[in-house]
Order: sequence, then C-alpha cells, then structure tokens
Amino acid sequence: MGYTHYLKRSLDSNEPELYEKVRKGFIELVKKADLNGITVADAFGEKAGAWQADGERIAFNGIEPQACETFHFSQIVPPAPDWDKDAKTSFNFCKTQMHPYDTLVCATLILIKDVFGKQVEVSSDGGWEEWSEGLALYTSVFGKTTTPENLFAEEFAHLAERW
Repeated sequence: MGYTHYLKRSLDSNEPELYEKVRKGFIELVKKADLNGITVADAFGEKAGAWQADGERIAFNGIEPQACETFHFSQIVPPAPDWDKDAKTSFNFCKTQMHPYDTLVCATLILIKDVFGKQVEVSSDGGWEEWSEGLALYTSVFGKTTTPENLFAEEFAHLAERW
C-alpha cells in the first residue's frame, strides 16, 4: 500500500499532436521543478536528470533514496489485455509515497488532463490539499489553474474537497 495516483485513458486517444503538447509541456515542468529543487531521475531512480520525454513515452522517477514507482505516459495507448478485450480504457498508476517527485507527477497529470480532456480520467489517494504543490508548479509554468471537478474522475471529484 502507499500513496498512489491513477490514470484511465481512452484506447483511441492516440493523437500524436496531443501527445506532443504533453511532451513539450512536461519538459517545461521538469525545468521549473529542477529550479525549485525537485530533481527527477530515470525510470529506475538511479540517474539524476535522465528522465525520458521522447516520441515514445514520458518516464521518470524520484532519485534514490526518494524514488518509488516510475511515472510513465506513452504516446500510443497499450492495447487491452486478452483477459479484458472489451475494455474501452487503459489503466495506469504511479505510487510516489509522497516523495518530492510527487509534485511533478501531480503537475504532469494536470497537464495530461488539460490536453486530453475527457479522453482521460485522473484519480488519487490524495485529496486536493496534497495536490497543492503540483498545482502550483503547473500554474507557474502555464499560468492556468484547475479545480478538483475539472481534474478528478467524476466519481472522485466530490470527495477530493472533503479530504
């Protein structure tokens, strides 16, 4: 168990131009996070500054010993597994244990929701207060904000304000 964020994504959300907007925005978020003292690493949490943001995927982790699970977002949505052939969404999650890189995970999820809109659903073990640093990072880069109702999957939005 641990503090985790979740992302559902429509299986038909493979628009390269939307992914490219997220990829470029993510690079700006990483630069700002680094200026704010949040260093992220490769997917394994071993090499500072070696995060990935290319035409295939975005991937990063905290730097050991403050790493947990890799955050990743692919340009192409993985196909549904054989056991769930009727699925309409792909499910992904990232456990951060509230390590410093959680701020960048939250800001990146806000960016993804902003760009992909209804094609994605975000939920979290944390309430809106736990998202405050990620929202501040996102706002400092893009000059925009959001609300729990706009960010979180509908079934979680009302809960986020009470947490």
